[in-house]
Amino acid sequence: LPATLAICSDSYETFHDTAPCLMDVPKTTVIHGAVRLKFQLKLAHPLHKSLEIYKKLGASEGIANGYGNLGMIYKARGYLDEAERMHHKALEIDEKLGRLEGMASDYGNLGLIHQTRGDLDEAERMHRKSLEIDEKLGRLEGIANSYSNLGVIHQMRGKQEDAERLHRKALEINKKLGRSEAMAEQYCNLGPIYQLLGQLDEAERVLYLSLDICESLGRLVGKSKVYGNLGVIRLIRSDLCGAEQLFHKALEIQEKLGLQEYAANQYSNLGSVQKKRGDVAGTRKLWIRARDLYTRIGMPRMV
Repeated sequence: LPATLAICSDSYETFHDTAPCLMDVPKTTVIHGAVRLKFQLKLAHPLHKSLEIYKKLGASEGIANGYGNLGMIYKARGYLDEAERMHHKALEIDEKLGRLEGMASDYGNLGLIHQTRGDLDEAERMHRKSLEIDEKLGRLEGIANSYSNLGVIHQMRGKQEDAERLHRKALEINKKLGRSEAMAEQYCNLGPIYQLLGQLDEAERVLYLSLDICESLGRLVGKSKVYGNLGVIRLIRSDLCGAEQLFHKALEIQEKLGLQEYAANQYSNLGSVQKKRGDVAGTRKLWIRARDLYTRIGMPRMV
């Protein structure tokens, strides 16, 4: 497995700020069937209670928001099928209500799920539907999110110049809106692009800009992604100790928060460190752990 870059997700990062109850959730374990579902419900318990209240009140908009919020939690935890089901429920309600703003969010969140699975064509279709609605509504925040998500798709396709253009467009809007957290995401996304283009100094510069913002806002998820991306740069520069330290810092946060996709990235990265050291057994052990996590959360493109 190659060194793995962390690409930020607008939807989860934005939601994470409104869900401090996730911060102290214990490390996840291998869970199956009914036991796994029970565990999922425990993770999302406060939102499930909120959803039940909205259902009793017959508040359709609140129900749609509740499904959408649950979908974002399930995606962040790596339960993609359940996340997709929640977002389709939200979309169905928003379509009946003619609630365009909600539909834009639903399409964007569905795009992120397809993106994670590696179905880039469907992901792009969802993000463009979201962008079309937000442009119609003049919602600059949503437009910026869609540019960012489309930029990630171009990154995944290896079209780094197109990805940079889209992330820069998103960054320009977010600067005008004063969205510090979103600016941190754009800088985090731009770092891997410059790294892949061979511009390591510029990659480090924008990643440290992202880290400064994340630290000032107390955003653990954002910090962990930056640590991982900075670790990749250290690895390229053959600073194995520095790379290993950064990957472990990223992994510590991601395992604490139960972010299985990002934790898998770090196991992959740590395996790459051991590979450069010539430790075949250590490399195999870490890459198998990464492979098993990717398989568990439905990311066949990474296996």
